[in-house]
Amino acid sequence: MEGAAPHKSLGSETTFQQDVCDPSVLAATLRALAGPLLEKLADRGWHASTVTLKVRYADFQLVTRSRSRQDLPVRRMGELMPVLMELLRHTEAGPRKVRLIGVSFSGLQEPVVAMGAFRQMSSFD
Repeated sequence: MEGAAPHKSLGSETTFQQDVCDPSVLAATLRALAGPLLEKLADRGWHASTVTLKVRYADFQLVTRSRSRQDLPVRRMGELMPVLMELLRHTEAGPRKVRLIGVSFSGLQEPVVAMGAFRQMSSFD
């Protein structure tokens, strides 16, 4: 999309009506938040190289955990959920109640167009 500023990130979050400590509720919420984001990425032909998990505890302390995957950009739920669950394990969610949880993608990249993937070599290459 020439002329348009590229998106830097895409994300979604939710605040629970009651603080949550159940890991299965947190996982289900992450899946529900991530689904529409993955669809947006797919619709636009983008992929994300960085996934960020956002957790706000009941005492309002905020933590984020990120993972960059240059070797395998995130495009499918099957790739994403293990990453999100690993990031969640690196928080205190569960033992500490969670008020808000969110997921975002950054390092957004458009697909390489076949014609643009190759460059004619000059005599100086």
